[in-house]
Amino acid sequence: MIGARVGIRGAVCAGIALWLLGGTVIAADDDWETIPAPEASSPFYLRGDIGWSFLTGSSGEDDALTIGAGVGYQWWNDILRSDVRVDWSGNYDTTITDLDATTLLGNTYIDIPLDLTFTPYAGAGLGWGWVDRDVGGDDSGFTYSLMGGAIFNLSDNMALDAGYRFRDIHLDGPDFTDHSITAGALFSF
Repeated sequence: MIGARVGIRGAVCAGIALWLLGGTVIAADDDWETIPAPEASSPFYLRGDIGWSFLTGSSGEDDALTIGAGVGYQWWNDILRSDVRVDWSGNYDTTITDLDATTLLGNTYIDIPLDLTFTPYAGAGLGWGWVDRDVGGDDSGFTYSLMGGAIFNLSDNMALDAGYRFRDIHLDGPDFTDHSITAGALFSF
């Protein structure tokens, strides 16, 4: 009976000693600061863009306002992100007709981590586009775009985007082709 009491007391004392020593070892560990902090914002974001579009090619030549909005997702590696955007460019005044263009595109971007105050990116998108003409009827078709620009992080939840976009809508007649310079904002939520 006495041996059992000593054994239990010894086990309790050994457990307390290990607990105290374990706390000292953890406190002496210098690597505890390298544990990444949890992200302040979600990987989902909203975006809004405004800019100027330059119509080129056989559809005519003119320039007009372009606006867009979308919702996106920053993937786990902070280099790849994707979004779905709706963009409208309008009131082009060509020699043949006045026209507007609307596109719905799924886009993917590669953010290039260069340790600068901004993050350059390149991207591409696929989707569908609609062209509304005053003369000659409306048309729609497969659309693709190529993008490049830079993201300027203002906080964990907000960034500014300055970019360029090439967009082409394949139509029955002449394709709608434009080049756009845009500025926008991304809001994480």
